Amino acid sequence: MAFWSEPPRFEHPDLPFVQAWVLELVLSSAGRVHVVTWTDDDGESRLHLLADRGETLEWSGSEGEVSIYRYSRLAEFPRKKIEWVDLSVDNAGRILEIRLQVAGAGIHLIAGEVEEGTDGLTARKGDLIVLIFFNDDALGRTRFDTPI
Repeated sequence: MAFWSEPPRFEHPDLPFVQAWVLELVLSSAGRVHVVTWTDDDGESRLHLLADRGETLEWSGSEGEVSIYRYSRLAEFPRKKIEWVDLSVDNAGRILEIRLQVAGAGIHLIAGEVEEGTDGLTARKGDLIVLIFFNDDALGRTRFDTPI
């Protein structure tokens, strides 16, 4: 998902992560896991893991269509064995963060979104998009709730 809408731009030097409506992880067993968000009863969005239902996600837009959405294989995401997975959950067991160790890199997934406002771009947690950080430093450098 783009950080800006007019025209769509998907990168910013001060936002060291990728936004995704859905992150599809393809497993060596030929199965898939989808990491998505949805809003819970308290109004906050959390991460959810959906098991493989035999569906492949594909972009349904028209060729050449300008959109804030795109289907993309993430070159930054290592295509190696996941060494370990750790979930941070709240007291109700809802997933706040997923941490993966892949090829020595600490990948972090959190629910959030970048909002485009008159004062710039603001990264927020607890929103409708999966934010993908490809290393520990990227998460540490991100300033949440502060316009850039």
